[in-house]
Amino acid sequence: MELLTGRYNHKNYSKFGFLNQDEHTFAQLAQQAGYKTMITGKWQLGTNSKLPAHFGFDNYCLYHLRYKGNKYAQPQFEEDGVSHENCTENDYGPDYFSDYLLKFMEENKEHPFLAYYAMTLVHDPFNPTPESDDWDIDPKSIRNMFLAEAGFIGLIGGGVGIMLSYIISAVINFVVRESYYSNISYIPPYLTLLALVFAVVIGMLAGLFPALRAMRLSPLAAIRNE
Repeated sequence: MELLTGRYNHKNYSKFGFLNQDEHTFAQLAQQAGYKTMITGKWQLGTNSKLPAHFGFDNYCLYHLRYKGNKYAQPQFEEDGVSHENCTENDYGPDYFSDYLLKFMEENKEHPFLAYYAMTLVHDPFNPTPESDDWDIDPKSIRNMFLAEAGFIGLIGGGVGIMLSYIISAVINFVVRESYYSNISYIPPYLTLLALVFAVVIGMLAGLFPALRAMRLSPLAAIRNE
């Protein structure tokens, strides 16, 4: 924002995600000087497809213009008025943006031009790229792994609790047997089973939020940090 207009952001925004249309950009200055202009990458300055031209860009290939969709795997973006909504999971948004940039530079190399690449990767989520080892890992498998781990931890905790319960029950029966000549503490098998199920459910519920958070991270980062 500050780069486009040379003004502090609190003077640029009419509201969040909308650049005041009275502002002037360096792209407009370049156009006035005879430059061919282009922007690619992330927009998020308003949802009207006419805005890039309004702010001085002859051509554009942008994510977060008319709508906000995926920007990495299976991207959704707009290129010079044409929406791209049918990309596959093997397509990668920044590849389209960089290819568009290179094509524009090649087509205009004999003339003055301005090419502005507003990169999408400026903050989280830091998702894997096609060159990453975890590119093909399904986020749902990360969620399932976390829930299974949480359930297993609950199962271990429930098992330890049941073992302690049986030990305490045995001690009580041993102590009072001389007075009552019979056992007074008894744990039925169904109660043991219910306790194990309850422990697993509680463990999975406790792991649900970390699992959902891990789905939004790079899979390898999620495994390391969560």
